[in-house]
Formats: sequence, structure tokens, C-alpha cells
Amino acid sequence: MKTPGGVQVNIRNDIIDKVLLRDLPSLYGIQDVQELNALFTTIAYNSGNEFTYDELSIGSGVSKNTIKRYIEYLEAAFLIKVVN
Repeated sequence: MKTPGGVQVNIRNDIIDKVLLRDLPSLYGIQDVQELNALFTTIAYNSGNEFTYDELSIGSGVSKNTIKRYIEYLEAAFLIKVVN
């Protein structure tokens, strides 16, 4: 059954929000959910582009060491895929 594009976007956004705002923080003890969300948003807007931890840090306002951890968490949740 086909659903209107808007419904698909809302379902996808709802899943991402639940993983970002609830699941990852509870699994990994993330205290600052806004940092995680800022990093994910920065990555999403630069999807397909190459970037460094320094660039991500500047773009998201999150420290480089925290970014390394958060990227591992986002990849474990299948929200991103790191390509070297």
C-alpha cells in the first residue's frame, strides 16, 4: 500500500527522533542530547561529503573526542555509515 510522501517523512523522522532522543542516550548514558542531535544534523546536511572530526566539531559545536564516540553510537544504530 502506498502512502503519501509526507507520511513516510513523518514516520522516518519519528524513528530517528526516538533513536536520537531516547534510545542512544539511555543505552550509552549520553547526558547532552542536544549535542548528539547537533552532530547528527551536521552530518545529515553534509551527507555524501568528506569531512574531518575538526570540521564536524566546528560545524556542530561538539568536541572532537565526543564526536568520535557519538559517531560510533550513530553507526551502531544504523543511522549513519562511515566510509573510509
